Amino acid sequence: VGAYPIGSLVFLSTGEMGIVLEANEDPAFPRRPTVKLITDIDGNFVDGSVVSLVETDPETGQYARSIINTLDPEKYGVDVARYLLARAV
Repeated sequence: VGAYPIGSLVFLSTGEMGIVLEANEDPAFPRRPTVKLITDIDGNFVDGSVVSLVETDPETGQYARSIINTLDPEKYGVDVARYLLARAV
């Protein structure tokens, strides 16, 4: 189990929300899982891409996204199971 368990709803440094789909297998990056984006930077729900939080901005060399905190899915009306099941199909 990584720092962020699979199914965690997270708020990212970009203002997006995402759901943790996979822990990072590299023990050097336990806080940089793979995430399914479910909102855009304006908070609109989207069918976003799946991103690895180890990705960096080629111009700055900084991480493109970082987790700011975890969120309560019920508070935001997010059915985490729906996203996890969609990935399994």
